[in-house]
Amino acid sequence: MENKRKRVFVMIRLFLIIILSLWLIVFIVHKLLTVSEMKKMKAEGIYNPVNVGGYDINVYVYGNENGKHTIVGMSGKGVNTFSMGIKPVTDRFSSEQQIAVVDRAGYGMSDSTTTPQTVDRIVEDYRTALKRAGCDAPYLLLAHSIGGLYATYWQSVYPDEIEGIIMLEGSMAGIDGYDDEQSEITSMHELFLTGLCNTGLQRVFHDSMKGTISWRNLTINQAKYAKAMEMHSTYTYAQHSESKLFSENSKDTLQVLEKTDIPKIYVTSQPNSTEEIIEYMEYRNASCKSAGKEPLYDVNDTALVEKMTENFSDACLYQNQAVSKFASVIGNCRIEHIGGIHNIYKQKPAQVASLLAEFIKELDK
Repeated sequence: MENKRKRVFVMIRLFLIIILSLWLIVFIVHKLLTVSEMKKMKAEGIYNPVNVGGYDINVYVYGNENGKHTIVGMSGKGVNTFSMGIKPVTDRFSSEQQIAVVDRAGYGMSDSTTTPQTVDRIVEDYRTALKRAGCDAPYLLLAHSIGGLYATYWQSVYPDEIEGIIMLEGSMAGIDGYDDEQSEITSMHELFLTGLCNTGLQRVFHDSMKGTISWRNLTINQAKYAKAMEMHSTYTYAQHSESKLFSENSKDTLQVLEKTDIPKIYVTSQPNSTEEIIEYMEYRNASCKSAGKEPLYDVNDTALVEKMTENFSDACLYQNQAVSKFASVIGNCRIEHIGGIHNIYKQKPAQVASLLAEFIKELDK
């Protein structure tokens, strides 16, 4: 009996040693690959870290440094690949304008930090990073999702630094309670994943943790760099802090919100017609295919299409009411619609670029 217990103990100890050894190997490989990826992206000008006080923020600057406008990309929550994902839109302006995509703390190739990600801290990081990267105000903000919250705060507190804003499905600072649906993610599950990803395990389990990925509009190198960004910043502590403070940041933005004459466009992207629903379904199916997954929808299922059209119609009505109120509160904001997925710049970059080009012409009048 005693020998049996000893054998069990030895087996358990051996199992733990093997697991810890594999974990250590993954950690070392992750660190080595990260250093290699950073060197390659630095050589390409994609990785350009600037210190904002205790940690580095990456500012990917390209295009015409003497351009009349500086287009600043501001990503949505959890989007580590925005500097690559937005290129099918912004590359169309690189010969005439300066492009600067800023990775917030814990995003893309930026450092993470334990500094609480309050809206004030995040906006100050944007401002400091841009200045230290050599990009002077005023800026034309191209803000996606939660980036719209920070753009709203920025234009309210520092209006002289902003010449225009395009919000792609931007968070609306809790106007009319709409942002209440974007719940905080404060669970132990996310914090646990944050800890795991500090060890590099995202390189092993990335696809199962993040779900469907599609970089179909990117070049081979851009897709490679996008994946490196995901490996660097999957479930960072700074992103966890941003999620945890979402409601507080919305309230703080509402407290300082000012109606300004800064030209703005709010882009809604929820599909609101049968044609847009089918486009939405086909795009999601193609994304699944590119990620080696089964399609989500049967586009030939008339009943399904009708049901989705009905569901999206109700959601669009609710959103449009909230967006109309938000537009009137922030001032000088018109509403445009490009139906599709939430990350509309991925699905319809040409339409987003066309809208941006039109907006720039209006600014130049």
